[in-house]
Amino acid sequence: MADNSEGPLIPAHTKRVALVLANLFLYSVAMFTLPFIAFFGIRHILTDVYPVDTFPRTAWSVFGAVVVVKTIIFMFAYKAYYEKEFVRRPRYVRVNTNLLTTSDAIRAFQDEEYHFIRCTAGTYDDFLKQIQSLTEYDFTQDYHVKTVFVFSPGTKFHEHELYLENKIILQDKATAMAVHLLSAPSGSVALDMCAAPGMKTTQLAAFMRNEGKIYAVERNEQRYKTLCEFVEKTGSKCVETLHKDALEIKRGDYDDVEYILLDPSCSGSGMEFCVHNYIEDTRLAKLTSLQEKFLKHAMNSFPKAKRIVYSTCSLYPEENERVITNVVKTSRAKWRVQDVKELLKGHWNNFGSGMYGSIGTRCLYAKPESDLTTGFFLAVLDRDQKDLEKKECHENNSDKESRKEKKNKINQNYDNDNSAKVKHNKADHLEDNEIAEFRSEDENNRIKIKKMKKSKHDNDCLDTRNDEKDIRDVSKDVKNKS
Repeated sequence: MADNSEGPLIPAHTKRVALVLANLFLYSVAMFTLPFIAFFGIRHILTDVYPVDTFPRTAWSVFGAVVVVKTIIFMFAYKAYYEKEFVRRPRYVRVNTNLLTTSDAIRAFQDEEYHFIRCTAGTYDDFLKQIQSLTEYDFTQDYHVKTVFVFSPGTKFHEHELYLENKIILQDKATAMAVHLLSAPSGSVALDMCAAPGMKTTQLAAFMRNEGKIYAVERNEQRYKTLCEFVEKTGSKCVETLHKDALEIKRGDYDDVEYILLDPSCSGSGMEFCVHNYIEDTRLAKLTSLQEKFLKHAMNSFPKAKRIVYSTCSLYPEENERVITNVVKTSRAKWRVQDVKELLKGHWNNFGSGMYGSIGTRCLYAKPESDLTTGFFLAVLDRDQKDLEKKECHENNSDKESRKEKKNKINQNYDNDNSAKVKHNKADHLEDNEIAEFRSEDENNRIKIKKMKKSKHDNDCLDTRNDEKDIRDVSKDVKNKS
């Protein structure tokens, strides 16, 4: 939550109103009140010299006239002051390069007799002068965001064919600067933490050429439906919508995120030109507290995040520089606020307050009266390279330990399996030996039996032969005797 020890800051427009009223008061005192007092003070002298019965009534009539004149002067002065502040914005149109190239868009408008004026301005100030001179059918490319075209104020597109086909998007240049400065390359992984209605999400998809992955998060159910419809009809194929609170995303859920867009709820004080909003301190404190929570979460919950673009459509420093300062100083991860002036090569005019030191002056403001856009704040935060390397080293070590643990587990299982296998093989081996021994024994037994049988057979044969011999001998003896 923002530190309120310094007391709430007075918005710039409130200071201007107070200054105008003070000047009018002093002017009325000098021009009317003092002369009236002087006139009323010499009443007695006048009545003595010129006895007029109606003098008191005349004096009060003069006083009433003075009050009326003061009121009229105040009204005209106040109106003139804010008419001077009111500037008619040009009409900004973003070409949806998911469906149409910028060159084809230029030709399409030229076919409708629009006159394309090439941006030849050498400086940002020259560009601002150029777009102020655009006539009804003139248009040009934006100085910073080349997919944004600038038309004269009041140009209508709601019935235009390209708009109905979602090939052009009605998006203010100030909001388009957020994606421009995020500069997420094709194939990267990005997160839009407060995505609905999807203007910046779809612009980011086009910027990344629909390559990579964009997680678009929205908590509100109705706004989530709007987001999904807009993503689908703009052909933003690399976008994955998530119906959840971004603050509930846990570390480890989307660790591949590298680039983050954060445009949290805010007072919206930059959205109107003439209506100068008043916001209660309690509501402002709640908003800043929520904004700080979102930014802290973005900084600490995505270990591979390289860049965060924080933006609001508010002109109150409490929601902007103060939030950035408070969170950067207390964040566990090391982040550095980039100098937007350097990123834009000096081509911008309005920056944050020096009241917040170098952090404040590194931020960007878009102001209606000078930048011809809606009021907008933007800060670019890059993770410190050493911190990122440290995170990667820690992750690598964790991965190594995890892999080592897994390897040990596998080896242990392998050893257990091998041990069981060895035992099994040993048993098998023993069994095989037993079987071999049994078979050898059996074979020996069979051999013995065979030998025994053979021996018996031989003996039988021998006995038979002996018997036959004996018979022959007996027969021979009998024959001789005969």
